[in-house]
Amino acid sequence: DNISICENQIFSLSINTTDVVTWTDVDGNIIASGNTIELMDITTDTSFNVSVSNQFGCTTTDVFDISIDDMIQPEIDLSELDNVSTCTGNGIEVSLDSSFNVTYSDLMGNILSTNNVLMLDNLTDDQLIQVTIVDERNCTLVDTFPINIFEDIGLSIENGLDTLTYCQGSAIDLLSNSDVIADVIWVTPDGIVIGSNATLQNFSPQGNLQLTATASDQFGCMDIDSITLIESVIGGEISGDGMICLGESTVLTFTPESDLDFTLDWSPEESIINETANTVTVQPETTTIYTLIYINEDGCESMFQFEVVVDGFFNGVEAFADPQEILFGESTTLSTDQDDDFDYQWTPAEELDDANASMPEATPSESVTYTVTVTDDNGCIDTASVTVQVTQPTCDESDIFVPNMFTPNSDMINDTWRIESNFIDRFELVVYNRWGEEVFTSTDQDDEWDGTFRNKELEPDVYGYYLLATCTNGFEYTKQGNVTLVK
Repeated sequence: DNISICENQIFSLSINTTDVVTWTDVDGNIIASGNTIELMDITTDTSFNVSVSNQFGCTTTDVFDISIDDMIQPEIDLSELDNVSTCTGNGIEVSLDSSFNVTYSDLMGNILSTNNVLMLDNLTDDQLIQVTIVDERNCTLVDTFPINIFEDIGLSIENGLDTLTYCQGSAIDLLSNSDVIADVIWVTPDGIVIGSNATLQNFSPQGNLQLTATASDQFGCMDIDSITLIESVIGGEISGDGMICLGESTVLTFTPESDLDFTLDWSPEESIINETANTVTVQPETTTIYTLIYINEDGCESMFQFEVVVDGFFNGVEAFADPQEILFGESTTLSTDQDDDFDYQWTPAEELDDANASMPEATPSESVTYTVTVTDDNGCIDTASVTVQVTQPTCDESDIFVPNMFTPNSDMINDTWRIESNFIDRFELVVYNRWGEEVFTSTDQDDEWDGTFRNKELEPDVYGYYLLATCTNGFEYTKQGNVTLVK
């Protein structure tokens, strides 16, 4: 009923029948006979009639309209014609799909090319080119495109920056722009090629250096630009004591490698007790890793960490005496709950066998409190104290026992006679018979009288004795009495 075509489109119409077919124009003029008609050179909207007659003389007629649609054009990719440019004295080359009939001409109508490729040399001025494309339907597309002529490629790095600051250790991207389509090569000062695209991506510079970019187009145009990269140094070091004792503090100092202004952020804050420009005083209770965020005036940031190990006696030190209560003249052993390999200093040291031992023996003459200073392998110190109670002798019958009889009959019970005391330092003992004759003498408390005199057993009797004892505290005790020898 309605057929849309482009102007001058060549097309054909067919009817599937064995009857007689006649094609006529709007004026009734016969323009064709037969099942198929080929049409061309139609430039305006029009109509045609088709009549079909059978053998019996019966006829049917139909009308079909043909309209010109300017939107029906060759479907061709013209992106090749975008941004066509070159530098003065050089040429250009553009190429379209060869399946179309292509004609290039200038605005004066001069034909420049009648195939899909246009090549022009020695261009000095901007030009506007007309291109005519005809497809297999005879549909036509007419378009124009400019050719821009530049004095040079117009290469520019980072929009013309002479210098660019980057953060030490970081990778950067550098962007170049040019007025024409060109290949770009990036080169270091020593001639090493580090990139071959308009954008230099993920480049990791070291120190200050100058990079050069060279651009060249397909016609040999070249341009050069350079940029100096300035390194913003973010290195530095934290110094301080890596090991402290519990309760101590230490100063951590950050020393940057550059003279740039900076800000610091230390953490954790809980154990920081003082902070100045580039130092903090810390007093951690446990081993702690301190983190420092450093940001310089260029906005470059880096992180540093420093571990402070806390050593010492987290549960304190406890001192002991075994036994803790002694008699005058006795000894006790001092000790702690710490490692024997640590260093020890006990005070007062006068009545100790070794004031630097972990377990010295003490023989105090009176009750005393001993204080021990313990130093571990890292030099951490703690103290503890223990009091030793000393019972003093009165140097009388409560401290010295003199038996009043014994039975030297070899029955292993009370067979000897001796003076019993824990407090005698020295003594003199004389035993005599009823006639005043000395039968036993001794100056050693451990001596025992077995009831003999001159290796002969004495007869049962009552014997006298005289005792002079000096106790360990210097007090003296004298006693004169009798002892009965029984058999």
